[in-house]
Amino acid sequence: MAESRISSQKILDITNDYYYNYATIEWHNLQIDISKTLSGFEAEDFAKAVVESCFNEDGNYTPFEREYAERLYTIEFYTNIDMPEKYSDRYNVLFRTDLYNCVCSEINKEQYLYINEAIDEMIRYKLNNDAEELKKQTAEFFDHIKELATALGDLFDGVTQEDVSNLFDAVADTTIDESKTVELYKKINADNISESEVNGEN
Repeated sequence: MAESRISSQKILDITNDYYYNYATIEWHNLQIDISKTLSGFEAEDFAKAVVESCFNEDGNYTPFEREYAERLYTIEFYTNIDMPEKYSDRYNVLFRTDLYNCVCSEINKEQYLYINEAIDEMIRYKLNNDAEELKKQTAEFFDHIKELATALGDLFDGVTQEDVSNLFDAVADTTIDESKTVELYKKINADNISESEVNGEN
């Protein structure tokens, strides 16, 4: 049994001396430098960049972008290559050539798998959170509509609050413009709307 503990510096020296982190490949007469393993911060930034690319401006998940983003950020994070700015040009480089596969042949497969598993988990987490937030907002919206129905109850002769609530529950899957509903309420409340407007007549 060893009499003393092994210092961290010795472990670092072995890591740096025997596990070189860089490789250079030749690709169509170009010398491409590759980082075999990303730092912890780089790996996190890589994963975040891919996840963000999988959601459009409206926050909707676009799975088609997953493979594109993974290839793009692999090139950008692991190599010294500046990718084209134009989307179609980058797409051609990533999918018409073997550049991505050549780079992947040199990188740390274990870490790359770990990063991809983290990406999958981050996407699942975001989708679940977005779904819960949507349910919450929808419930709050219909609570607001039911409160508004109560406030407008005197305008609907013979129609109960329950009738109005049931109507909105029945059309829950349709798109309701909340801003127009609130605007109508303001008009009615201020007595600035005619009987024909309330009845939907021109």
